[in-house]
Amino acid sequence: MPEQNKATEKSAGTFAAETQKERWMKYGANVVLTSVIVVLLAIGIVYAAQRKAIRTDTTSNGIYSLRPQTVNLIQNLPQKIKIVGLFSKAKQEQEKKLNNDTAEIRFQQVSDLLNEYQHKSGGKITAEMIDTVNQPGKVDQLFNEVAQKYGNDINKYQEIIKEYPDTLKKIRALTKNETDTLKKLPKAPDPKLARLLDEAGRTLDRFPALLDQIAKDAKEELENKVPDYKRLTDNIRGSLEGLDKLMDAIVAQYKTAAAGKETPKELKDYFSAAIPRVEAMKAPGTDLLKKAENLGSIKQLDELRENKSNSIAVMGEKDIKVLPLSKIYKDVENVRAMDVDPSKIKAQFAGEQQISTAIYTLTAKEKKTIVFVRSGGEPVTSLPMFNYQGPFALVSDRLHDYGIDVLEKDISGKWAMQAMQIQSQRGMPMPPEASEAQMKDAVWIVLVTPQNPQELMQNPSAGMMGPKVAEHLKNGGSAMILMYPQTEKLDFLKEWGIEPHPEYVLVHDKIDPSGARSEDRTLDWQRQQPVFGIDNYGDHMITRPLRALDGIFSPLIPIKTMDVKGVKVTPILPIPKNPKAWGEGDFDALRQRKIVEFNANKTDTAPADLAQPLWAGAVAEKDKGGRLVVIGSLDFANNDFLQEPDIEVLTTQGRIVPRYPGNGELFVNSVFWLTKMDTMIAISPTALEVPRVAPGNEAWMNFWRVGVLIVGLPLLVLVAGSFVYLKRRD
Repeated sequence: MPEQNKATEKSAGTFAAETQKERWMKYGANVVLTSVIVVLLAIGIVYAAQRKAIRTDTTSNGIYSLRPQTVNLIQNLPQKIKIVGLFSKAKQEQEKKLNNDTAEIRFQQVSDLLNEYQHKSGGKITAEMIDTVNQPGKVDQLFNEVAQKYGNDINKYQEIIKEYPDTLKKIRALTKNETDTLKKLPKAPDPKLARLLDEAGRTLDRFPALLDQIAKDAKEELENKVPDYKRLTDNIRGSLEGLDKLMDAIVAQYKTAAAGKETPKELKDYFSAAIPRVEAMKAPGTDLLKKAENLGSIKQLDELRENKSNSIAVMGEKDIKVLPLSKIYKDVENVRAMDVDPSKIKAQFAGEQQISTAIYTLTAKEKKTIVFVRSGGEPVTSLPMFNYQGPFALVSDRLHDYGIDVLEKDISGKWAMQAMQIQSQRGMPMPPEASEAQMKDAVWIVLVTPQNPQELMQNPSAGMMGPKVAEHLKNGGSAMILMYPQTEKLDFLKEWGIEPHPEYVLVHDKIDPSGARSEDRTLDWQRQQPVFGIDNYGDHMITRPLRALDGIFSPLIPIKTMDVKGVKVTPILPIPKNPKAWGEGDFDALRQRKIVEFNANKTDTAPADLAQPLWAGAVAEKDKGGRLVVIGSLDFANNDFLQEPDIEVLTTQGRIVPRYPGNGELFVNSVFWLTKMDTMIAISPTALEVPRVAPGNEAWMNFWRVGVLIVGLPLLVLVAGSFVYLKRRD
């Protein structure tokens, strides 16, 4: 026992308890080491993420991510681009009073967007944010860079400003000699002559002082780091033109006085001798005025100066685009939901759309042109000078934003006569329609509408739409044809593998209302038989990006396709099969708003109805060139459908987003494809602001349907049952 106790004591001595100091050293060192490792790992991860441009947008609709459309554009740039954001975090007075953070939010929002452009461009875009309040030196550097890179005509402005003091010196000498002569004249006996001499003397005495002030202003302005050359030259030009007018007025009065019978001989002699001297006072400024008339453009510098804060400058190799605040943050107009307070509606951040448009226009090799071709009636786009908006004004404005020229042409010639009448009534010219040369090289947007038989008798050219379009396509042109029911069939389209059926209109079974009434009035529209809500647009590069975007179409006509050698044809706009849909031939019943039903048999008043499968559009491309899009709906891209707001987003988030973005996207993507701007085909930022359920991959969907639901779950039940059986048997 004693020996055992000794062993125990010896063992206890070997494993003696740690002191407090030893525990602090041990565990403290572990904490420090762990903290250092975590910090180093964090630094390494952040560094690697920045080096590899790893950025994740966690917002539900990806508002901080560049759209595929933009990524396609910037990754295929033919030149380097620089983007500079001119904003400040400093609050404006109004923001201070309201106690909001608009300035800081805008600065950060634009900064994040520019970073995305730089990271996603693969080195082709450099981006920079300049705080215009706290970094004035960088603002001056930007102005100098713009002046040197794009201001090729600044030297002409500098030459005028440099010559102005010598011109002023000559004018001052001439006016002083004349005022000295006036002071030596005897007093005129006639009050009118006395007043004339007094006014002439004061004018000649004071005008050089005004010119001196402009010279002082020019001297002070030239001391600035970035002088306002345009303002200075405009002032110089205005002053010299003002001098000319004053001298002309004095000469005219002198001539009248010299010819007056009551003018004393001594004064007559003075007036006659003074006239050429006064006219000579204009000579020193004549050459300078001629140079001022031939000045080149420094609009890039002027635009930057006008928008030196709250703007974005997009700089290409040869030109610059300056985007003001009003384009970056767009106020939404024409709000239909009258029960929403307009002050609570947020401005739409259109930074990506505007920047991408600017990049495209700066790098495009040629400008694209489209022509809306119609057979009579008023223009369908917009006439800004008359504050006129046609039914396609919104889509045409979107195309303008992408740098596409939008023209119009009435092939019937009727509008030309109406325009002449309007011109005579309003006293101002109407915008000219597209010329034959412009039509030849443009993409046509053809609006096929029913023609009144009486109008056709009076104006046969109104019914020449088919032959005109056929000739355009035969010559290698491209077109988008939008068709209305009961129009000409356009048989020439069979050469493209496309066969429209305007003798039918697509309808579905009537949907009876159920449940509580929705605030979304468009759901009531879709219950009507000729109105279709669509979110699947077909399998073509035009339509693939649009999957799961809501669209609304009415009326629609069936479009069939067929195989044609040398033409690649793809049907688009598949008509949903639920509810049951068909091609209805009984137009009389539809006009009377009767409920129609599918009838497979021909009747005395209508042809047999068309059964599924049905399509409402087609896309075709010939091997030898030429592209064609045919859509069996003319109204789908009009203003009414495009500006219908999403009520839920409006009321819950205070944002205006389109309820049916698929309509506008289908139209714009079709134009991009027809104009061979294929890299622009995707979804615009506006469309992606709309909440939507992303479409699932077909293979993944099959895995869940078959692998999990049909095979996996039953198999799991069998395995579990077998396990329980074996367990209980034991």
